[in-house]
Amino acid sequence: MKYIKKQIPDSFPFSYYAVDILIFGFILWSLAKIKFSLSAITVLKQLTYMIFFTIFALGYISLITRENGLKKKLFSLASHDELTHSKNYTIFEIELKHQFKNSIQNQKPLTMAMFDIDHFKLVNDTFGHLAGDKVLATVVDIVQTIINENDPTISLYRTGGEEFNIIFPGYSINKTDTFINQVRLAINHTTIIYNQETEQQQIDITISIGISEVNQDDLNSQMFYDRVDQAMYQSKRDGRNRITKK
Repeated sequence: MKYIKKQIPDSFPFSYYAVDILIFGFILWSLAKIKFSLSAITVLKQLTYMIFFTIFALGYISLITRENGLKKKLFSLASHDELTHSKNYTIFEIELKHQFKNSIQNQKPLTMAMFDIDHFKLVNDTFGHLAGDKVLATVVDIVQTIINENDPTISLYRTGGEEFNIIFPGYSINKTDTFINQVRLAINHTTIIYNQETEQQQIDITISIGISEVNQDDLNSQMFYDRVDQAMYQSKRDGRNRITKK
């Protein structure tokens, strides 16, 4: 049964399990008949019971598995952005409050970055919303790849139209320098190819980043968030495509 599950990982293989159980059950009761000189009627009864029990047990397990799969899908839809598959604002609020509380209570560093795709409205107005969608998905792919290569405890969230947040549990602000610069440079050096009906379009993008660390003056997570937000908008006011620390 473990082998069957490995071959069919994405669903509950009801029929394969049933056939597997019935084959080995038939072998078992055939050997029992020989060893204990059981009558054919007794063996037939046991096989009948086994068939009914197998169908009932596997049917129940299949129902539970399907229900759990549905719950996971619903949770994913509620907590992740449908377009980019990154975590959404709802889960961001929950996890930010949790990480902030943990940072204050345990005196652990916590840093957060916020970035915005520069002139994103111009991309939509010039190339269309499908091109904008491709830009968003590409940016998330780049950032998530860098996260996976560095530290899976770092989390990326899409918190607005073209606005994203990254939470760094256990990181001081200076410890994030390498990561943040890697993100900015990777996005800056990416040219997105968008195929319109008549021709290919090249879209070059940059991002403006604000970053800050929890400090003793932060009374709640909102104060922390606001400071990061102000840092990002400072980057935009200073000419975009830059990093501002506060």
